This record gives sequence, C-alpha cells and structure tokens, in this order.
Amino acid sequence: MKSVLIIGGGVSGLTAGILAQKSGYRSIIIEKHFELGGNLTGWQRGEYHIDNCIHWLTGTNKNDGNYKVWQDIGAFDDQDIIYNQTLYSYQLDGKTLSLSIDLDKLENDMLSASPTDEKRIKRLIKAVGAMQRIMGVGGKAHDEKSKGFSRVKDYLALSGYLGLTCGQLAKKFDNRLIRGFLSKFLTENFSSIALIAVFAAFTGRDGGLYKGGSLKMAERLKKNYLSLGGNVILGKAVESVNHFEGSAYSATLSDGSTVSADAFILTCDPMVSFKKLLDFPLPAAFERLYNDKKLSRFSAFQCAFKVEDVEKMPFRGQVVFDLDGLEKDMLMTDYIAVREFSHEPSFAPKGQTVIQSMFFLSERACRQFIELKNDAVNYADKKKFYASVVLRAIERNFPTLKGLVKLLDVWTPATYKRFVSSDVGSFMSFAFSSNVLPRRISSKVDGLDNVFLATQWQQAPGGLPIAASCGAQAARLVENLFRKERPYGAIQLKNLVKQ
Repeated sequence: MKSVLIIGGGVSGLTAGILAQKSGYRSIIIEKHFELGGNLTGWQRGEYHIDNCIHWLTGTNKNDGNYKVWQDIGAFDDQDIIYNQTLYSYQLDGKTLSLSIDLDKLENDMLSASPTDEKRIKRLIKAVGAMQRIMGVGGKAHDEKSKGFSRVKDYLALSGYLGLTCGQLAKKFDNRLIRGFLSKFLTENFSSIALIAVFAAFTGRDGGLYKGGSLKMAERLKKNYLSLGGNVILGKAVESVNHFEGSAYSATLSDGSTVSADAFILTCDPMVSFKKLLDFPLPAAFERLYNDKKLSRFSAFQCAFKVEDVEKMPFRGQVVFDLDGLEKDMLMTDYIAVREFSHEPSFAPKGQTVIQSMFFLSERACRQFIELKNDAVNYADKKKFYASVVLRAIERNFPTLKGLVKLLDVWTPATYKRFVSSDVGSFMSFAFSSNVLPRRISSKVDGLDNVFLATQWQQAPGGLPIAASCGAQAARLVENLFRKERPYGAIQLKNLVKQ
C-alpha cells in the first residue's frame, strides 16, 4: 500500500490525511504538539473555555465551492452551523452600525445613518450583491450564480473598488459612523474588495459559526481521520525531509528516528518548509509574496475575560470601538474588537460568559513580542500591562460591565510563533491591499516529484477554508502521483542511498 507522510496536524494536514485514507492510501500525520488541530483549537482556564479560531466560517452555504471540501472531510452537518444576526458592529458617539445578515436591512441601516451618502451606499450594496452572485450565493434564496453576460456585469460592478483600500473606501463617505464601520474591521490597509467579499459571504448565508467552537470541530476532524485508519505521531517535530535525485524518501524526527513514505505533504509556513525541512531556497513565487509591499503579515494581541453576570452584557456578537487618547498611546492602536460568547453556554458557568478582545499588530510589533519572549519577566509585564489597558477600555466603553470583568488569559504573536512556527507569529497568511487579486501558488515543489505543499500561505489571506482547500489539492496531487509508475518506491530509494 502506498504511503504519504504529512508534516503538521492542522486543518490542511487533517484534510489531506482524511482524503488520502478515503483514497485507499496509508497516511501518517506528524505533529510536534500533543494535539491535532493547529490554529483550529481552544483551551480551558478553569471553568471557562477560550476559543482561538472560528469567528465565522465560509463554506457553510451548499452553493459555495468550499462546502464540498468540508463535506468530503466530514467537518460538519448542517445542524452544526449557527448564524448570528450580525457579524460585527461599530460603535461611535453612542451610535451603532452592524453588518446584518440581511442585506436589505444593512442597506436601510446605512441609509438611516447617513441619507447624504445614499448614492455611495446603494452602489456599495449593489457591489455586494454582485459579489454574492460571483460566489454563487446571490438572491433571496442565496443560490444565484452569475453566468455569461451577467457575470461581466457583476465584475463591472466591482471594478471601481479594485484600486481602493478599506480606508480609501471609507473616506468617500460623509458619515463618520459609516467610515469607521468600513475601515475598522479588516483594518484601513486591507483591500476593499476583501471587505465586499466578507459582506457578500455573510449576507449570502455563507458565514456561519461552528456550534461548540473551534476545538469541537478539530476533535471531529481528528475522529474522522482516525476512524479511517489514519496514523498519528504526536510530540515530535520533523527536523528534515531527506531526498535523493529528485525524490524524498524519509523524514528525520526530533528524537533521531526516521519515517519513510512514498509521498510527502508539508503544511508549515514556507519559511520552515523550505529553509529548514528541505534546505531549499524559498521559491521565487513565495519570495515575491514576502517582498510585495501590498501584502503584509500580521498577528494580534488577544485577551480573554470572564463576565460574571451575562445579563449585564450590553452587546451581542462582536463590537469594534475606538480607544481614547491615553489608551491609543499605551496600546499604539486606534481601536479594538471585543467578542462575546453567550451563544455558547458551555463556555462558562451558568449565568456567566466569556468575552475576548483583540487588536492587530504590524509585522514589526509582532517581531518585538517574539524577541521579548526571551526575557520572561519583561514579556509577562508587557502582557499584564496591555491587558490592564484593554480592560480599562472595555469598562469605559461598557459601563454596565465595570467590576464584572476578570482576566482569564493573554496570548500574543510569540504564542503563535511557538505553537504553529509561523515566522512572525501570524495566525493567517497575508493581508492584501488595493490592486491585488490573490492567486494560489502551486502545491508542487520544484525539484522533488513526490513532495507537495498544503498551507494557507499559498493564497492570501489564508484562513481555514483556504487551508482545507490546499490540503484537498495536495491529496489530489498525491493520488495522481500514485497512479503513475515510478522507478523507485521510498524503501528502494532509502536502500539505494545507503549503497
């Protein structure tokens, strides 16, 4: 039986493993930590559960192409998905504007907030509808897909936004509430096309939440993989992938042992896959991504808090709000986002809930946290200080929560650097600016005929659906490889090298 070794047990690795097992091949996932799931995870702090990953999940609509991938790996049944009425809200001067799941309501809410922006609002809503149809989730039943000439019209409706960042788009509107609403979800420098895609997916019923949270989804994927006969090695890192004359034949693990296979799938950050595991130069396609000034790697400073009286919660879902002058100076950001989890009663004792906050960090700030991690005392002090400022901002903006909010945990880019080995502690790949239409980098590795990539870094902005899709693509390439005759299998190659 042909075998495939998968390095990394996140969503892309689990997807590749499940599909390899379903195709009749023997697979082994090697994961340096003691649990599978990668970024798709959560953890306990006493009686409270902290969810790391899913803020919303595309591919929950049957008409989205990602839906098939999720179903192929058994990620969820339709009853596992819940839909909030809003994805996020922005608050300013006592007023709130929310991204409603109902596109007509979103339009009406924006018009109510700023009648003078009517033409710009209607044009934006038209673009969201066009993006829905391009994605296949348009219309009242969320199943319309543009074809032929109608597809050309839909692309034309988006053309005026291609050259704009979210910040540039926001400045076209008179109303400050709308400006903040458009620029402070994905950040000002992100592409406005990406923001329109978010609006289109969520209002097209293609952005649900996984009932039970990220860890439950990871556990389901692990269970599916193991039930198909998949093999797992936990708690050991791969140090190198060994190859000879254009084919890999084994991987050397951190304990000195080796594992042989007929094909290999690498799910790591390319900076790890090429510069460490393969000792290859970074391919030109990735070099261009890392050096492109319109792309940036990012992470965030994140806190989790318990709220001791859920009835005092003044908002639902996620809220973005501006910081005051002192808070801006101390955190070096203009705003933060806060999410609440009352839709998951099992995440906290009865009558309580969990809230989580985050604000994005530049690549430079990410590196500063990673470097500071080597100084345990100062790293802990900085986390404590930032968390205290975040708590101050929450209590200032939501006075009903004063005295009810207690810190549970803090995590930073250094946490992600340790956990998933991403170069600057990123939990997604690249944020992209204007005039960028992300393309996927090939899963094939030049110079090695049996090594493939399956990583969110192959296409900006990364995330779970892209990771799963890349895992599925790598599994298909492995299957195509195994259908062809090869002069040597992994064991023969290993013996040949020894001779």
